[in-house]
Amino acid sequence: MPATPAPSENPNETPRPHYMLKTKEFEALNIPLIPPALQPPAVAADPGVVAHTHEPISTQALSQIATGGAPVLGTHRPINRPNDIHAHLACNLRHDQAAGHFDLKPGLDTKKRIRLWTYWIFLALVDIPLGLFAWWIGPEYAIPFVCIIAGIGYFTASWTWKNWFLNTD
Repeated sequence: MPATPAPSENPNETPRPHYMLKTKEFEALNIPLIPPALQPPAVAADPGVVAHTHEPISTQALSQIATGGAPVLGTHRPINRPNDIHAHLACNLRHDQAAGHFDLKPGLDTKKRIRLWTYWIFLALVDIPLGLFAWWIGPEYAIPFVCIIAGIGYFTASWTWKNWFLNTD
């Protein structure tokens, strides 16, 4: 709802309207159906924070004030009485414990075993033929001999790095 426009310093400028809510009393739409004689007594106003100078404020005291004197914990928790379901669950637990389902033992690490076998097989498939070839040509042919030994070293180092240090699973 538009209110009175604010005064402006420039006379050529149109004044800006300021909007606000008008004050209004709320109408009582829901009249209480209980006669006033039967209505519960009105609750006293909240006194707010009461200063206590003789003792410190504790969380237990605050929770007692918040709950109105009722017990803080355990008023609405479910009651766990032994019943037939608990009996069946206890029977199942005893059966599984007797069968050894809760005994811990090291499992088979098939990934590590396969990786170990693959490592040694490829190492043997590459290094043995290259080593035999280097032994067969001997050091008389220095360049091929050194290249073969360097190839064996390079393959072994890179294969070891890829399988054991670079592998992240």
